[in-house]
Amino acid sequence: MVVVLDVARFSERLVPEVTAKLWDLRADGFRGENIASRIGWKHTAVFKLIAEHGGVRPASAQPGRGLRLTYAEREEIMVLTAQGVSARRIAGRLGRSPSTISRELNRGKNGQWAYRATTAHRIAFNNTRRPKPAQLLIRGLLRDRVIKDLRDRFSPEQIAGRLRREFPTDTSMRAS
Repeated sequence: MVVVLDVARFSERLVPEVTAKLWDLRADGFRGENIASRIGWKHTAVFKLIAEHGGVRPASAQPGRGLRLTYAEREEIMVLTAQGVSARRIAGRLGRSPSTISRELNRGKNGQWAYRATTAHRIAFNNTRRPKPAQLLIRGLLRDRVIKDLRDRFSPEQIAGRLRREFPTDTSMRAS
């Protein structure tokens, strides 16, 4: 039997608490270079992440919902599992359902290897990502129009309304 290890690098881009700081700074009006220096990333990584999501804060960068396990919780699961603590006891300690911990332990195992927090977090992150690219990424004409209107100081609500009014039959020219 051959075991294939998933060797994709773990990145802070997978941790909502870190990326949330990026989006908070962007919402406060900071530019990419300033954001990068404040969160300790390269400016190219900041620009790439913003472009990847079409300039719109993704749901995965909104921490504090309480529904998903955090990276810190996954690290604690990894430590407790290595100490031989049962899934039920881990669940009690974290205030989570035993079935949540059980699913997490199964997700985070790589073949016959022990649970790894980084592997489980990357898998969970990829499973929650938007399955399709943002419209502003794939529709150049729409993107150019939105950028122009933003530079002209129109609000997102005004831009969406203007697009509906000016392109009533062209659904490819819609933004929300």
